[in-house]
Amino acid sequence: MYDIFRKNEIFHREGGPAITYYDSSGSIVSESHLIYGRFHREGSPAYREYNEGNLKLEKYFIKGRLHKKEGPSIIFYFKNQKFREEYYMNDKLHREEGPAVIYYSPNGESYKKEYYKNGKKNANIWSI
Repeated sequence: MYDIFRKNEIFHREGGPAITYYDSSGSIVSESHLIYGRFHREGSPAYREYNEGNLKLEKYFIKGRLHKKEGPSIIFYFKNQKFREEYYMNDKLHREEGPAVIYYSPNGESYKKEYYKNGKKNANIWSI
């Protein structure tokens, strides 16, 4: 089951998801915010995915590109607990101050960090 909104045959909706998929029980599986066919939403995730009602994934897009000025652009969850964050600017892994990829243990502490600038991994900085 799904809800789809289009404008001139292009996925488009302002003020809500353009595509929402539901499982057979009626629970939301995913929500996609699209403007003129491109993922876009300012201040909130443009894409959310759920597994059995639990948040699984959030992605932040601006005009079709993974992008978020403050905070991670992609957040992965397991049983509603964050286990990985990725920071993007203009569709490239990037973070000026700190790691662009952070992995979290079940107790919420980071255990691995990867550093990127403009999509290129900085091999000189890596921590566990």
